[in-house]
Parts: sequence; C-alpha cells; structure tokens
Amino acid sequence: TFKETYLEFADILQKSQISSFHDATSSAFFTTRPHPSLLLHLKSGMDAAEPSSNSVSASNLHRLASLLNDENYSKLAVETVAAFEAEVMQFPHCFAGMLGSIVMGKIGVQTVVVMGPLETVRQKIKEGVGVGRTVAWGGGEWLRARNELVGSIPKDKEGVMICAEGVCREVPEL
Repeated sequence: TFKETYLEFADILQKSQISSFHDATSSAFFTTRPHPSLLLHLKSGMDAAEPSSNSVSASNLHRLASLLNDENYSKLAVETVAAFEAEVMQFPHCFAGMLGSIVMGKIGVQTVVVMGPLETVRQKIKEGVGVGRTVAWGGGEWLRARNELVGSIPKDKEGVMICAEGVCREVPEL
C-alpha cells in the first residue's frame, strides 16, 4: 500500500518487542515477558504449525533494517539467527521459517527506492524487483526522516534507486 503509517507502526511495534521480549544475554526473543512466577522462560526457534516467534522476528528485523537503513535492527536479526545456530545445524528441517533470515544475513537485503508518483512505484513492482529486496517509496516525509539514505535523495528526483551498504545508486531498469 506504501502508506507510511504502516511502516512507522511496524517500527514502533519492533521497538516495543525488543524492549519487552529481547534477551540481550543470548540474543533471541522470549515468548513471554519476564515474570517472577514463571518457572520456565522459553525462547522458541523451532517451527510448528506456525513459524516460531524468533523466525518471524529475525525476518522482520532484516526487512526493517533494509527499509530504514537501521544497523541495530540488522545486528539483532543476525544475532537472533545465531542464537539457534547449533540447533539449526542439527535439525534444519525444524527451522524452515528461519532459513530465509539465514540467507538474508549472509547475502544481505537491498532496498529498492522508487522516487516519483506512487503509480510509478506500483508499475515497477509489477515489473518485478528480484529476490532479497525490499521496496520503498521515497516520497514520504516519515521515511525520509527515519532513513538517512532515502532522505539524501533529492525529493523531486524520479527513478529507481538500489540502496545497500550505505549507498544508493540509480539503476536504469530493474
């Protein structure tokens, strides 16, 4: 939809999850908030009928890190995956939800920033953006303020930019 309010809410929600559920000692997310009456304080990495909370968290962190150019989110995503490294090596079939995050951590995620009218963005998505990329519309004020790379692109510029590793470069076609 490219409504910035959704991206802003995702950022707020991620910060809330980090402050409420992240275990800085072992770099993963608990399934419950700490409480003195809990006998066990679990961190799930294995998938069941649904992906584990840590699989979803790692994926969300990678995507938000890419969209917002946020190194802290990227670091947390890699650390979350690393917390389950021994189990993934022994039982990879139990961690299907985490495999995408393992790949994103190894090869990285590029952000495709489309500048210009929203209709241009929608057309570029129909043409395809490739694997390992997130797509953002660079014309919104919140994203331009939150992501320094997107903010550095002239607002009146039209075209497609690929942003990765602290640099945005214009590409003629996707």
